[in-house]
Amino acid sequence: MSKAYDRVEWKFITEIMLRIGFAQSWVNSIVNYVSTVFYQVVLNRSIRDIFRPTRGLQQGDPLNPFLFLMCGEGLSSFMRLVSKGGSLKGVKASRSGP
Repeated sequence: MSKAYDRVEWKFITEIMLRIGFAQSWVNSIVNYVSTVFYQVVLNRSIRDIFRPTRGLQQGDPLNPFLFLMCGEGLSSFMRLVSKGGSLKGVKASRSGP
């Protein structure tokens, strides 16, 4: 799941925080914190243009574990919702399996 977490869009995290009940001002602060990161690459001893990522977080960021839990909560809620609606069905690993 950690590889999938690296690809989580910030919009998803924003929606989860709002649905959990975080105040808009708090959500804006968190999104501002994670989205103001930028990178610059040195290629052949030449500095390239700055680019800004649209997903993921910096490695070692102390906020990561909390955002990871929120993503897990969002996915868990989604699974419960589709399971109740009958949209999610199990699969058999073998013909004789349960």
